[in-house]
Amino acid sequence: MTRLRRALDPRRRAAGIDAGFTLVETVVALMIISIGMLGLMGAQLRSIGLVALSNQRQGASALVNRAMEQMRALPYGSVTGGMVCSDLAADPNVTGGSGTCSTARLRLAGINEAIVVSTGTQIAPLNPHVQAAATTKVGTVQYTVKAYVTRVVDTDLAGASGYWLTVVGSWSSNLTAGAPQVISVRSQLYSPTGCLSNVTHPFSGPCQAFLYTDAGSHGGTLSVQSNRAGLGLLDGMDASLGSVALPGLSTRLQSEQSVSAQSQAATSAGKITGSITNLASGGVTGTSSADTDPSTGAARSPASATTATQSASTITATGVGSSLAVTAAGSDSGSTLSTMTAQASPACADSAGATLLTGQACSTSRMTPGGTSSIVMTGASLGARTVTLGDTAAGASPSRAYGARFLTGLSGHCIATSGAGCVAAGATRVLGASHAGGLASLLPGDKVYDTRAGSVDVTGAFAGSPPLVRLTGYSDSVTAESGISPAGSTYARAGTLVYWSGSGFSAPVSLTAATNQVYAVPQVTAVYGATTIIVSGTVTVTPGSAPTTGAAPCQVAACSVDAATGGVVAQLTYSVLVSGTEVGNFTTTLDIGSALAQTTYLAAPSA
Repeated sequence: MTRLRRALDPRRRAAGIDAGFTLVETVVALMIISIGMLGLMGAQLRSIGLVALSNQRQGASALVNRAMEQMRALPYGSVTGGMVCSDLAADPNVTGGSGTCSTARLRLAGINEAIVVSTGTQIAPLNPHVQAAATTKVGTVQYTVKAYVTRVVDTDLAGASGYWLTVVGSWSSNLTAGAPQVISVRSQLYSPTGCLSNVTHPFSGPCQAFLYTDAGSHGGTLSVQSNRAGLGLLDGMDASLGSVALPGLSTRLQSEQSVSAQSQAATSAGKITGSITNLASGGVTGTSSADTDPSTGAARSPASATTATQSASTITATGVGSSLAVTAAGSDSGSTLSTMTAQASPACADSAGATLLTGQACSTSRMTPGGTSSIVMTGASLGARTVTLGDTAAGASPSRAYGARFLTGLSGHCIATSGAGCVAAGATRVLGASHAGGLASLLPGDKVYDTRAGSVDVTGAFAGSPPLVRLTGYSDSVTAESGISPAGSTYARAGTLVYWSGSGFSAPVSLTAATNQVYAVPQVTAVYGATTIIVSGTVTVTPGSAPTTGAAPCQVAACSVDAATGGVVAQLTYSVLVSGTEVGNFTTTLDIGSALAQTTYLAAPSA
């Protein structure tokens, strides 16, 4: 009875329950937790697999987008040129891709379109249209990327309705259980006809004509160069070349979808070179530029860029009792201007110096020579006497060059070519007296002979030591215009040439209407005690020209107009002997250069 009461006592029962779990209860609890954890592990593994598959899809997306951007970056004409037949033959996405490919079609889910077939060569990513495996592997996954060009309208062979660009990427992996996965990207390509550069631009821009001008003057050179390999002009002198580049000008202007203008003016520049000697002087250049290219900022209209005025600059190479002095004219000064809006100030002037108020693009340059450029030599046995091998004096007025865009005829320019399409260019020069082939002044006992006439004494003809070639009163000018209407050009040249013709000097030769001529300068021998100087050479005169190419309306091919004034080049070879031994042999050249002008017009393709 006592035991029964103890067993039924509630306090004792509570104490027995609070004593803990039984082994059975613990095992059951662990089994329940394990089952839950196994479920969570499976979910986590599936999540990891989905993330990896998503990364693979992202890799495929990046590859197909890259191929699409490559196609869109190609010139429009290249993309729409189509695909190469032989490259399509083994593609399961293409049907009818054998033979001429005339029936080749792209067949994908929801796509059945005619493929554009190339009639020539093609470039990647269109040929090969399957990108190289080495470029389409990401990690351990190998992708296949293919590009296609199809027509929006099958029967639209000209592409007026546009084109479809399609890139397909495919892959398989253990995550896909070997089943192929496909992703594709499409873009429609369209460009209006007529305003397109198939070579340089992915897409066409606004229809615009192309206009170009180039004008200026090649200033020519004075030079003397040794004819003895590895030796100087005279024995003991480390100078094998001496030269003066005469002042030059240039202007350029181009107008299409953007407009640009440049101009330059360069002063005379002297130099002497030898095995060790390297001297230079002058050669100051001024430049300016302006454009409407957005990449360079707002349209620019700079003020004149003026060259620094150079002082008289002479460089000298010396030898044993001899010297060579090269002088670049002092006080040469030039200016340039390039502007997108030609107006009164700063003034853009034409080749006559008249201000052009066009409100359009204009470039101009001006050069005012400040003195005489020359090359002078002395010899040991000539004492204080000098030989002026060549010289050119400053002209009476500045040289000029310009290029300008015109919308209507103005100031005598673009009258015959007026309209929305017209550019004009021009240049003009004035030179001072120029000489080549000088001899030393004569003293009692000195003699000058013309050996062509049997060593006839012609000493009297050289009283005052006149040079063998003389050019005076020289000027030239050129103009050129191109535009919608017929264009034209002009050139003019004036001047007088006198040269030694044998036993006397020639009658003055006018350069106004000169033709191709080569005038011989017969051998002249001057004897100065123990020193003998022998000189002979030629003077070459070339005429001006004004070739024109192309035919209106200048739409398939550009129309170009050129003008050049021709040139005058005197080349005289000297042999210097002392007591019968040659101590120097060199050629002096006087090249007076030429004025040039060129204009080009190409109508917009759809004009």
